[in-house]
Amino acid sequence: MEIKDRFKMVRKMLDENGKKCSQADFGAKFGLSRDAVANIENGRVTPSELLIKAVCEKMDISEDWLRDGLEPMRVQKTRDEEISELVGRTLKGDNDFKKSVIQLICSRTDEELDALNKLLREIYENL
Repeated sequence: MEIKDRFKMVRKMLDENGKKCSQADFGAKFGLSRDAVANIENGRVTPSELLIKAVCEKMDISEDWLRDGLEPMRVQKTRDEEISELVGRTLKGDNDFKKSVIQLICSRTDEELDALNKLLREIYENL
C-alpha cells in the first residue's frame, strides 16, 4: 500500500458524527480543493510535509504509518488525553444534557461521586 492509499483510507475514516468524509469536506479541513485531494489519492501529487503533519495531528494518525505504513495506524492516547478531547468536543457542541452532566460531576466531592457511582452501577445491573 502506498501513501496515496493510506491518505484515502484516512479520509474515509468515520468522523465524530459517524459519516465518511468526502474529498471536498476533507480538503476543506486542510485548506485544499476537492481536486487537490483527488490528485493525492490518485498518486498524481505527493502530499506536502506540512499537510502530512496536519492530517496526522488532526486525525490522530501516526506519521510513520501515513508515510511508510508502519503500525500502529492510530496514535495511542492516554486516558486523560481521551477524556480531555471528549469533554472539549462536548463543550463546543449543542447538547445541554451532556454539558449539565459534566458540570454536575465536576461540582461534586469525591464522596458524592462514589455514592453516585454505586447507585448507577446498581441501576445498570438491574436493567
